[in-house]
This record gives sequence, structure tokens and C-alpha cells, in this order.
Amino acid sequence: MAGNTSFSWNKTPNFLRSQIILWSLLSIVAVYERRYIYQSLSRAIIITIIITPCMILFTNYLRKIFDYFDSTRQVNFKSVSIVSGCCILASLFTYLLVIVLCTLSGWTMVGFSNGSSYDSIFLPVTQYFLIYSGWSFTYLWGKAVLQIQNEELRLVRIQSEKTNIELQNLRIQLNPHLLFNSLNGIKQEINNNPSIAVEMIENLSIFVRHSLTDINHIIITILQEMEAVEAFLSLHKARFENSLKCTTTIQREALSYKTICFLLQPLVENAIKHGNKENGLEININISILDNKLKIDVQNTGTLNNIKIKHNDRDPIGLDNLEKRLAIHYPNRHQFKLYQHNEEIVCATLILDGDPC
Repeated sequence: MAGNTSFSWNKTPNFLRSQIILWSLLSIVAVYERRYIYQSLSRAIIITIIITPCMILFTNYLRKIFDYFDSTRQVNFKSVSIVSGCCILASLFTYLLVIVLCTLSGWTMVGFSNGSSYDSIFLPVTQYFLIYSGWSFTYLWGKAVLQIQNEELRLVRIQSEKTNIELQNLRIQLNPHLLFNSLNGIKQEINNNPSIAVEMIENLSIFVRHSLTDINHIIITILQEMEAVEAFLSLHKARFENSLKCTTTIQREALSYKTICFLLQPLVENAIKHGNKENGLEININISILDNKLKIDVQNTGTLNNIKIKHNDRDPIGLDNLEKRLAIHYPNRHQFKLYQHNEEIVCATLILDGDPC
């Protein structure tokens, strides 16, 4: 039974719950106050039981009036006048209801017997006015806060949807970019080296199959990511044969580290595309955990000047794509640097802090 009661209370609207709590507290205070006025606990309880539901009914009408005039938009003379006028009317109705009840029951307000008739009218009406005005401004303030929160939540949802759409566009952009480059490579080998072209097609099919498997999984492990990279490297090794050498070093703890899919492929693709192939292209991939952060180093033989010249002809879609995805999944928690390590080595270093969003 207690569990059912708690469950029902949790499903109760916030306005109704606040009404129950507020008027319960006011009723307790009213009983002690009316006990002094009427010099009788039983009379105080009876009047409170009768008057409190009426006051709740009045506040519900006040709520409808405030919502109709929408006074929470701004605080000005008109809105304050509406609230004050409604509270005065509600206070007078409540006072008249108490007078009618006392007249029918033959009860007198003993607590005001030594005062003037002005006190016996002014003080109760003022008290009811303070109660109604306090309730009104609390309600209006709560409504304004709720509207602000709802607006902020709406903006957050819009931003989230915008981010998701942008993310999907970036992921959709990635595979066609890779496919375009791979098909161009296969085209170049068809006439001169058909066997290599066939091998490249086989490797491409393996990579595409891997891509289709991971396209619905944004978050994967480094181990899964490296499987895609190995398929990607196999695709290009078939084209460059012995002129492409790759060495991979991965710390054991880093294999289970979670990251976003297609994280390494743009770095490796950039190294292959812009690396120095005249004397054989060498690529070194190093992945480790440093100070609880994932560190990825992709080195290749070549110079940054060569990369800059090629980038002037065409925008580096892969790296641009990567930086946008990092901004989405690792906001203010990533470092990416492409620099000349020495005269012959270009290094791309990526440091990721924490799990991806």
C-alpha cells in the first residue's frame, strides 16, 4: 500500500503537489491562530476544515485568471494591478464566508472583542490578502522559472538534434571520400597491373564490409578500430607493394579503450596520401595510455611543405572531418597536432581525455 501511495504521489502534477504541501502547512498554522480568536480548538478545526477547501478553490480560479492574462511575461503596473485586485477580491470573499459561517453558528471572534470593528475587519482581510498574494507571486515566479527551464530544454534539444544531424552528415561524408580515393587508385592500376587492381578490389570489399558493420556503432574499441585500419592498409599495400611499410605498436591497455569509429583511418589516409613515396613510404602507428589519456601518434616519411602544397589544390576532407567529429565527441577534451618531427618525418599526434560523448 505504501509503495502504491508513493507511486501515485510521484505521478501527481507538480502544481497539485505544491498545493497539498502549502495548504497543509497553512492549515496547521490557521488552527493555532483560530484557537486564539475563537477560544475553542474544536471551532478552530471546524472553520479551518470548511475555509481551507474554499481558499484552495479561490486559488485555482486565480490561477486561471493569471494564465488568461499571462502576467508572467513581464512585471509592470498592469500585471501587479491584476494580481493585487484578484487577491483583494479573494480576501473579501473569504472574510464574508467566515462571517456567514460564524453568524449561522452563533460564534464570536473572542480574540477581537477588545478591539474596534475596524480591527475585526481589517486584520482578517489583510491576513487573507497576504496569503493570497504570497500564493500568487509564488505561483507566478514558479511559472516563470518553469518557462525558462522549458525554453532552455528546448534549445538543448534543438542543439542536440543539430549536432546529431551534423554528425550523421560527417559520417556519411567519410565513406564516399574513401571510396572515391580507392576507386581512383584501382583505376590507375587496371591497365598496368590488373592483378594488383583485383587485390585492391578485394581489400576494398573487406573494408567496406567492415565499415557497414560499424556504421551504426559510433563508439567502438581501439581493437575494432585497428581491424578497420588494417583492412585500409591492406588496400593500399596492394597498390604500392614494397614501397609502403607500416609498423604498429599498441599498448595492451589501449586495446579496450573506447573511442569513435573511423578515428584512425583519416590519419593513416593523410599519411599515405601526402607521405614521401620516392624512397619508400614508412608509416609508424603508436597507441598508448598516458596519464589516463589515449595518445595516438601516426608518423610518416615526408615534409609538411608537401602536404601544404597539395592542400592548396584541394581541401583535406579527411582531417577536416576528423576535427569536426572530435569537436562533437570530445568537446574541449582533445588535442590534435600535425607537425614536422624532424627533416624526414611528419607526425600527427592526437590526445583524447575520457570517453567520447
